[in-house]
Amino acid sequence: MFNRYIDEPRLTCEFRDAAAAFLVELTAELSNYCEVAYDNIWMNWYRDHRDSAGWHADRPANVPPTATVPVVSLGATRRFLIPPSSVGRSTTFIPAGGDALIMRGRCQRDRRHCAPKQQTPAGPRMSLNFGSTAQVNSSSPD
Repeated sequence: MFNRYIDEPRLTCEFRDAAAAFLVELTAELSNYCEVAYDNIWMNWYRDHRDSAGWHADRPANVPPTATVPVVSLGATRRFLIPPSSVGRSTTFIPAGGDALIMRGRCQRDRRHCAPKQQTPAGPRMSLNFGSTAQVNSSSPD
């Protein structure tokens, strides 16, 4: 994270072939809806309210000038924060199981997001982040 290695307080797994994740139909539906050919999935397993993800941008989706990254939430609700471009409070999303949050445009380039630890107990949650090799390779950074 930001040019250093840290222990990640969640479990993750990358599928560079979406078909290997047995989520072919969901990948196809999101590809159609977002008009992006998704071909990989990054899965994040939050075991409880103590697991988290710090402030970050999804790599390599933050490389092209614009990108569309859908995140499907499964399981317990958790806060998902995106700060404003300027000073101010973060926008808080609380996706329920089955909800999709779609980050479009310059969101990955200009902003960071996080799923913070929380005081209130929460059950397990999985987030499925969809990526596109073509989307990243078809654009060059500014």
